[in-house]
Amino acid sequence: MVDPAEILLIDDDHDFCDSVSSYFDARSIPVLTATDPRLLQSMSLDGLRVILLDIDMPRLSGIDALPIVRSKSDLITTIMVSGHSDLTTRLSALEKGADFFVGKPVDLPELFLVVSRILGKHSAECARTDKAHWLLSRSRCTLISPADDCIGLSASEFRVFEALFSHAPEAVSKEELTEAATGRIDVAKAYSRALEVLISRVRSRANTSDVKLPVKALRNAGYVFHGNARVID
Repeated sequence: MVDPAEILLIDDDHDFCDSVSSYFDARSIPVLTATDPRLLQSMSLDGLRVILLDIDMPRLSGIDALPIVRSKSDLITTIMVSGHSDLTTRLSALEKGADFFVGKPVDLPELFLVVSRILGKHSAECARTDKAHWLLSRSRCTLISPADDCIGLSASEFRVFEALFSHAPEAVSKEELTEAATGRIDVAKAYSRALEVLISRVRSRANTSDVKLPVKALRNAGYVFHGNARVID
């Protein structure tokens, strides 16, 4: 079952919203419904993967609501729903960021199939994305490579890499990394060599023939983590 907030349907037709919600819910895919697209201006779209928008709504048309969605996320798949399926309407929707167009009256089995395939594609992409991530586990104090190799870290090593992960892909100064490792910033100059050795040791444990730890030293700037980085509990 997907999270209830992953699919949002906005249509001023209450009966249509109820029909779609009931059909999807009976097949273990809950749909969040709303009748006023203006809520998009204030609501968070985090976690949403599909938004279905009716085009003909009195307060704000679905086409005019599309730029609001796109200004907040390029990852959400948008499906326009309308009784007007003329070419001009379709092109207008596509130009403003729509991904699909479904004409009314809607065939619910067809709509369910389209959304299911979109969700399946998202799941596969998320799996590939997670696989490409370097993970830093707080509970296990380990660095996990994209190949699922686990590298145990000392407390100071963990704090240094937590700082690098938190700022990636931006550089972190030696002073900040020194403070992370030792709790003091006034010893940055003296700790510079120790910091270099610390990162080198983690790199030697993490590097394999297929995977290289993407940490780079920047002259007079500190260090930067160039890979996809995520801290987990």
